[in-house]
Amino acid sequence: MSQESPSGPGRIALISALAGAAATIIAAIITVLAGAVHISITAPPTAVVTHTTTVAPSISTGTSTQSPGGRQDVRVWNMTVPYPYADLSFDAGKVTAFRCCSDAYYEPSSDTKIPQLRINVPYSLGVANANSSKQQCLTAINQQPNFNPITNLHKGLLICVQANGGVALLDQTQSLGQSDTLHLREEYWPNPGQ
Repeated sequence: MSQESPSGPGRIALISALAGAAATIIAAIITVLAGAVHISITAPPTAVVTHTTTVAPSISTGTSTQSPGGRQDVRVWNMTVPYPYADLSFDAGKVTAFRCCSDAYYEPSSDTKIPQLRINVPYSLGVANANSSKQQCLTAINQQPNFNPITNLHKGLLICVQANGGVALLDQTQSLGQSDTLHLREEYWPNPGQ
């Protein structure tokens, strides 16, 4: 029995196919030896679908037309501000998770990563009494303005703010605690006609 070897174009195709197969096998062996590929046979993965509905916090847990102490035309809100990245609107007494056009942001500082309240409207730390009036807040804002983010957050911290539609007195009612949640009580005096 005689075997004839292919000649011409058939022989070149056979040699090319064998060389390609050998190169593929050598590349696979090198890849496995290098630890780049681990081949294992397992059961096919089970698909798990989780649907999470996230609602941006918007806390406005109390509104009144008269604050304790008989002060008229005052709106009162208790705000729970989650950390990190929350926005505050003083005119509405709202906290949201959006990062746009707010009166203040509660976020980590860019350098030390500690919680800071960055207020984007005129404000002052120059009041010492939680029963301060609208006029006392305006005087503090005009005479002792502050422009830096507030990092010394603590229970009893008082902040007067001149928002777009009125004046607010903020009182930090609790220490930050482990979650760094900020608790504020806001008394808000709307501008006339607001």
